[in-house]
Amino acid sequence: WIETTRGHFETTQAHRELHITTKREMKTCQMILSRLCGGEKPLLEKYGDKRGVYRRVETDVEVVDFLNAPTDDFPLALPLGVSDYCKLYPGNIVIVAGSKSAGKTAFLLNTVKENMQHHEIVYLNSEMGDTELRMRLELFGDPLSDWKFKAYHRSSGFADLITPERKIFIVDFLEVTTDFWKVGGMIQEIHKKLKDGIAIIALQKAEGRDAGRGGDFSKEKARLYLSLDYLHEQKVNRLKIVDAKAWRTSTNPRGMFRHYKLANGARFVPTSAWEG
Repeated sequence: WIETTRGHFETTQAHRELHITTKREMKTCQMILSRLCGGEKPLLEKYGDKRGVYRRVETDVEVVDFLNAPTDDFPLALPLGVSDYCKLYPGNIVIVAGSKSAGKTAFLLNTVKENMQHHEIVYLNSEMGDTELRMRLELFGDPLSDWKFKAYHRSSGFADLITPERKIFIVDFLEVTTDFWKVGGMIQEIHKKLKDGIAIIALQKAEGRDAGRGGDFSKEKARLYLSLDYLHEQKVNRLKIVDAKAWRTSTNPRGMFRHYKLANGARFVPTSAWEG
């Protein structure tokens, strides 16, 4: 039973699933769990400060086959020419952190439009209903039948729908209202499920800040981190490359930014060259 568990568990869970009901059986169970925490190669270890909580020591490993690993990057076209400066590889995470009215969803839908002829795209939507999504797509002016992607309603448990195939998974958006530090764990769960595909995750952020909700916790697994803002005084939007782990040129694009406007609420129109 222990070898099939993941994460931590409580003694009461073991009692319930193993149909342990008598005091004698419970005492025996507790003795076994305690013994499994000892020895040179313990199978269990105590978890947290709460009494009767354990986790299995996971020694399963996946060998890194760097000698035979492919060297090709994942061909992904991103709006405003971001792809001219940044590269991505299978299994990578892209974070798009945007303030209100900065165009997060428009950015993601443009990404769908620019890549749907070359990749299978799974769009996990936590905010829009069927009608609203249709209206957003109609803003592009193309026949709805031209859009080639799969859209699903999802507000939590995004990692459950991530598969290892070579696909683009888009999360619009990762909604967290309390305990923002949990964002890092949610992104990590998505990352664990990826293999040959990539995930693009949108986060809400405060105006004037680069990081989305979760702060530095949201940056831990990101290989490319983008920030979108609306600059009220200039009445223009700005896209910034907060961090990029793989560069397409010899220059690190970190900190580079570009101004743009949203035409008809859909199309990205650059109003400046890349700066920074």
